[in-house]
Amino acid sequence: MRKKLFLIILLALLVFPVNSSEGLDYWNQGLSKIKLMSALITNNYHQEVSLEKLEEAAIKGILRTLDPHSNFLDPRGFSRLTEEYKGKYYGLGIMIQKQGENLVVITPLEGTPAWRLGIQPGDIISHINGESTKPISSYEAMQRLRGKKGTSVTITIVREGLQEPFDLTIERAEIPLNSRKGQYENIPLIILIDRGSASASEIVSGAVRDNDRGLIIGERSWGKGLVQTVFPLAPNAAISLTTAKYFTPSGLSIQRDYSHLEDYLFSQNISQENREVGYTRRGRKVYGQGGIEPDLEVKFSYKPLTARMLLRGLFFRYAHKLVKGETGLGRDPAWKNQTFDIDFQADDRVIQDFQTYLESVKFEYEAEEFINSLDQIKRELEREIASALFGLEEGIKVYRLSDPVVLKAIEMMPEAEKLVE
Repeated sequence: MRKKLFLIILLALLVFPVNSSEGLDYWNQGLSKIKLMSALITNNYHQEVSLEKLEEAAIKGILRTLDPHSNFLDPRGFSRLTEEYKGKYYGLGIMIQKQGENLVVITPLEGTPAWRLGIQPGDIISHINGESTKPISSYEAMQRLRGKKGTSVTITIVREGLQEPFDLTIERAEIPLNSRKGQYENIPLIILIDRGSASASEIVSGAVRDNDRGLIIGERSWGKGLVQTVFPLAPNAAISLTTAKYFTPSGLSIQRDYSHLEDYLFSQNISQENREVGYTRRGRKVYGQGGIEPDLEVKFSYKPLTARMLLRGLFFRYAHKLVKGETGLGRDPAWKNQTFDIDFQADDRVIQDFQTYLESVKFEYEAEEFINSLDQIKRELEREIASALFGLEEGIKVYRLSDPVVLKAIEMMPEAEKLVE
């Protein structure tokens, strides 16, 4: 054990070179304390301890004092990191991050199982298959969430505004890591962002904004402007260490303040006071240290009934039953023989059939809240039915045709054209 902890400190000295004798003395004192602590634990603890866990805890403890984004990659986590470069994996399709003791959803990836079930940025995954996520890292959580294609995993979600946690059982699916080829230099540009937009998307948005090349529409982005470099720490293990910050062309930091971790985790309310101020190429005032703020704020949130239906996966399950001919409407020859295209709409027949399905699964709701949520319900049904008929990409296209943020972007396109002139 003492040899292992000595190796940890030795590697730390190699990664973080000490530039003075005073600094070296400090590290030597720290090494002596850790060696003494390891001996005390090994010789006196009341039961056998996992030396590997103590070793990892020592590394994680050091990194935890730095920032929310520096992480330890154990052999399995390091393997997962290299796996991502292969271009696909099987999982839920969510970006997660360990912040304090909480495993937080940064964003679901569009078109994935997590996205279809309505998992939201800011959701806390408290348990995976009944086991608490508090003692595990985000990489360990990622390992548990991923698995073989077609297998299922149950996660427990804690969501702000809901009194009780709830469980979701999700089937793992292939999550492609796609690259986009091609470029267009002289077209009007509008970028859509929301609370889940982080890191690379913020770099692009900040560059477009500061150069007055296009418009930013949506909600203020997450504010993740720290750059991590992966350093090998031992065979098949590494640390992902913050080594730099992202800045926009006007010199503003993207990173949101994380000195109070709870605020960083749970609140995105940022005062303009004490924030860096910069100016775009055309002289517009912009602010740093808090993500990217849109030129035009457009917020979207699900109504409570729609959110409950999404959480239960009712739109997804109904659409597949309908297409398979397992509902009253799905068995109707007139329905089955009609021609479907991207302009398909959820008409009264679909709504009535969906309500019959809700009754069959004993989903309770008030008639008034159904009417108040009808526009959103129709959108979700159209998306899932199109996905079931033509595939996920077509379903997304159908959904975007009525997306309020997309519609506002189309409306603002003449303003974006002026920036190209």
